[in-house]
Amino acid sequence: MKKTLMMVAMAACIASPALANDMSAKGKAMSDHYFSMIDTNGDGAISKDESTAFNDKMFAEADTNNDGKISKAEMTAMHAKQYAAKSMHKGKEKSEMEVDKPKDNSHNTDDTNDQ
Repeated sequence: MKKTLMMVAMAACIASPALANDMSAKGKAMSDHYFSMIDTNGDGAISKDESTAFNDKMFAEADTNNDGKISKAEMTAMHAKQYAAKSMHKGKEKSEMEVDKPKDNSHNTDDTNDQ
């Protein structure tokens, strides 16, 4: 089953280069975003200290009962919170794009401006 799914995914990427390029761009954007979050001093590299600090922050965020462990329920809750935040961000971007999008009046049949 896994092999079949992998073959279908590979075929989709081969059959649609535009889709493959789009996914690469999205992957790069995501990588750049996380890199900049972790590279706190902005020197273009992630030090062990920066990595440890980021991991500690993520662990503390997930360990909501502060017992030094992350339960499956805490992990699920953290992922749900991240998904909700990502969804809100995407919705905001879409609505801003729609508001900022200029109206296309090229199909306007109103002859009031032709006087």
